[in-house]
Amino acid sequence: MVKGGYESIKGFTLGGFLPPMEITPEDHEGGGWVCVYQWDGSKFNRVKDWYKAYREVIHDQLAIAAKDAAAKK
Repeated sequence: MVKGGYESIKGFTLGGFLPPMEITPEDHEGGGWVCVYQWDGSKFNRVKDWYKAYREVIHDQLAIAAKDAAAKK
């Protein structure tokens, strides 16, 4: 039930703090978009526009780490 609830998230923006996020069975990150904000003592200010992380690089490194960990067992 939790998985189904999580995957029912569609168009969630956290009041504009996020780009429209959709969670799917294949993508539990919501697309991987990030934006950097900075707190100035009274409010958050955007200091970097939306961008995507290097997901393919991260996935490749995780696969290498998993293979190395399995080899050590």
